[in-house]
Amino acid sequence: MKVLVCLPADKPRTKDLLAAASRLAAGLSAPLSIVHVYPASWSAAPAGGPAAWHLRTDDPAPALKNFLRLHRITHVVLAPEACGAWGRTLRETGKVVPL
Repeated sequence: MKVLVCLPADKPRTKDLLAAASRLAAGLSAPLSIVHVYPASWSAAPAGGPAAWHLRTDDPAPALKNFLRLHRITHVVLAPEACGAWGRTLRETGKVVPL
């Protein structure tokens, strides 16, 4: 099992998302990875840890869906605002865990 937390560029709930994802990963005894999602035009990216990825795209749902498949992610933690926008596409993977 692998847990991924998706952090949006505006970061209003980063702390809550990381805490929820950490609890889920600990409960599953699974590694936790982080993906920062930015608009394609975004120029600045924060430094990430050893398991952090950066995804620049104007259409995050298909890009994240592909990322999940490529990295064999089993659980995804999204902010509530992302669940509406991205969740419709990602829900069909059966891996979305809304906060």
